[in-house]
Amino acid sequence: MVSRANDIEVLRVQKILVAAFWCACPSHAFAQNDTNLITDDQLPTFSIEANAETVVGEVEHQDFAGRYTRIEGDTLKRTDTGLADVLAFESGVQLQRVGGFGSFSSISVRASSPSQTNIFLDGIRLNGAANAVIDLSAFDLRSLNSVDVYRGAAPLLLGSTNLGGAVNLTSAATGDDFTQVKFTAGSFGTLQSNLSHRQSGQQWHSVTTVDVGRSDNSFELLNNNTTPLNPNDDVREPRNNADVRSFGILSKAGFSHSEQASSDLLFQHTQRTTGVPEFRNNENNVASYEEGRGQLLLSHRNNNFDGWARRHTAFIQWADDHYDDRLSQVGLGAQNFRSQQRVFGASTYWDQFSLGGKWAFTAEARREGFDSEDPFGRDRDINATRNSLSAGLAYTRFAFNDNVIVTPRLRLESHRSDRQGNNLASESMDSGFVFNPELSARWQQTTRLAWTASLGRYFRIPTFSEMFGTQGLVIGNEDLNPEQG
Repeated sequence: MVSRANDIEVLRVQKILVAAFWCACPSHAFAQNDTNLITDDQLPTFSIEANAETVVGEVEHQDFAGRYTRIEGDTLKRTDTGLADVLAFESGVQLQRVGGFGSFSSISVRASSPSQTNIFLDGIRLNGAANAVIDLSAFDLRSLNSVDVYRGAAPLLLGSTNLGGAVNLTSAATGDDFTQVKFTAGSFGTLQSNLSHRQSGQQWHSVTTVDVGRSDNSFELLNNNTTPLNPNDDVREPRNNADVRSFGILSKAGFSHSEQASSDLLFQHTQRTTGVPEFRNNENNVASYEEGRGQLLLSHRNNNFDGWARRHTAFIQWADDHYDDRLSQVGLGAQNFRSQQRVFGASTYWDQFSLGGKWAFTAEARREGFDSEDPFGRDRDINATRNSLSAGLAYTRFAFNDNVIVTPRLRLESHRSDRQGNNLASESMDSGFVFNPELSARWQQTTRLAWTASLGRYFRIPTFSEMFGTQGLVIGNEDLNPEQG
């Protein structure tokens, strides 16, 4: 962990500028006596304090002018709930979930859709060209150190524009050495086990969490036999083909090169197999869905480069899905759909305090590839790529003893998507360069009362499935325009 100094030292040039200003003021006491000289200890001093626990390349909320909530501590150590359930208690957050333990869960912020709410892990966006909605049930609470919810404007560090809001998941942090094993049992065949191990040396540290779970999800429901107007054939019965088997691991290792520089390597992967219930609750239903998702992040932080603090990250993300309903039991036709997604990218973030404020800059490049095939519908096959470039610049101005913060931001993005499919001509979509200005402000009136406001322009590029895909009830449309807000 790299810490900043508690006080940013005033540069000599600042003292010269202030001295010039004071000497130019005829009403000042020094103007009455030309023999008086201004010394360093007579100059007014300016200092911007930074939390000693702040990690370079992470959001510093004392500098953030938007609306946010941080979740940490005991809330993230619970074994009786999941990430989506914890987020559902936050103001302005809506939860969407299908089924019981381990079932697909997503959230939206301030009445937006889940596809308009970006999810980040250690500042790297998980939403992509192939998966607009992130399944939060894949993340175990014990593998996280904190969760930040942003409503509207988001920090520049979270580089992509966020139409409805953003959630940043911070992975497990270092601390005292310990090993912990937990077992949980519940109704409907629910079993869960978790292993957490943390260890550190003089210059290195490591954190690993492993989570294994299963549930039959055979809770009782009312089956109206598809005749809602005839209650005589209604029957209460267990839910069929809703079982879940899951495995997840998050491992993080770090090395401190010096007091100013450190590097981290993070590996996260989840594997899950679920049954797919159908609306008639047929006990012979065998439709299934398998998925595996993960990422590998390599980050380097440095706090000693001409006053700039910076973080560079290279990342790989992957996702493999298999939906098997070859018997057409769910009701959307026979399908045996397989897909594969790969994302390669790199990002950089720089910030520096200057007189009365803070400059920040970020840039990211990523390439996303998506391949899918379905032998029961060759027209559904997709082979698509998307190349994206984004950059952002922000200046945070502090005033009135840091009780007022104003932050103008400018984000620039460009996306190009290309597709090839069976018996189809290649398609492409180029967004060109899109400018997204933002302005946010915060007035800390008292220790308990703060006023915030933000204004900005946002957009979301359609996913591959929305543009090119044909799956289930969705028919692709390559002429879709980006969502704007």
